[in-house]
Amino acid sequence: MISYRYWKYRNLILISIVCIAFLIIGSSSLILMGATAAEPIPLQPGPSSNVTIIPTPAINETLLAIQAEQDYQDFKYRNRLHNLSEWYSWRRDDVSGLKDMIVRTTIYGYRFEKNFQEHSTSWGTGAYFWHVPDPGMKYLFVYAAQFMDGDDPSMDPRMWGMEADHFTVQANGQIYKPLVNLVDPREPIRELENVWDIDHVHGIKPYGYDDLSYNRNNEQIRSESYWLRMGRSNKWDGWILYEVPETTRAEDIFVLGRFESLGGDAWWSLIP
Repeated sequence: MISYRYWKYRNLILISIVCIAFLIIGSSSLILMGATAAEPIPLQPGPSSNVTIIPTPAINETLLAIQAEQDYQDFKYRNRLHNLSEWYSWRRDDVSGLKDMIVRTTIYGYRFEKNFQEHSTSWGTGAYFWHVPDPGMKYLFVYAAQFMDGDDPSMDPRMWGMEADHFTVQANGQIYKPLVNLVDPREPIRELENVWDIDHVHGIKPYGYDDLSYNRNNEQIRSESYWLRMGRSNKWDGWILYEVPETTRAEDIFVLGRFESLGGDAWWSLIP
C-alpha cells in the first residue's frame, strides 16, 4: 500500500528523475561531439552516397602544342618578329600621283666566320689576304633582300633604298652596327663564293651595291645602289658584315631593320 508520504512527494520525485535523465543524455552528446571534433570521420562514398567524384581530365599534349604555337604566332605578329626568309611588307598608297608603293624586306641567311679572305685584284688573280676580327670577336655575315612589288613600270613610284646601316644586330642585349667600309665591294670573298642570292640567280654580293661592271679604262667597278625600283629583278640583295663576341650563338641574335616612317621597325630571329 502506497503511503500518503509517497503521494505527497510523487511530483517532486518525477521531476528529479526527468532532470537526471536530461543530464545523462546531455553529457553523452557533449562527449560524442568532442570525439567528432577531435577525430573527424573520413567520408567514404559508397554506392548509396550522394557524393559524385569528378575525374581529373587527361592532359592533351597536342592541344597544348597548338596553343603554344598560337601564342608564339601572336607574339610574332604583335612584335613584328619574323623567321629567316619571312617577308616584312609595308604599303603606301598614292605616294606619287596614283602610284602605290609596296615594299618587301627579309633576312634570309647568315654565316659565322672566325676570319675570312678577301680577293685582291691589284696583287693578282689568285691573291687573297686575311681579315682577322678584334680579340674576343668573330665575324657574322647576314644576307638581306628588299624589293618593290609590282610589274607595271609606268606605275613605278621608286624610292631611296634602305642601305646596310638600316640593319643592326642585337646579341645578348647589345647592339652591333655593320662594318660598311671593311671590304672593297668589288672584290669577292672566298668563304662566300658558293653562296647564292635569294632567288638563286647570281652569287651573293655586298648589300646595297650594283652588279660588277667596267669603266672606259676596262677597270672593274661596283657602284652603290641608290634607287629601289619596282620589280623583283631590281631587288637589293646581298651580305652585310658585323663583328660579334666569339661566344655568340645563332639563337642569341636578332636582326633589326629600321625603315623609319615608311615601314617602322621589324625583327628577324636566326633560329625560330
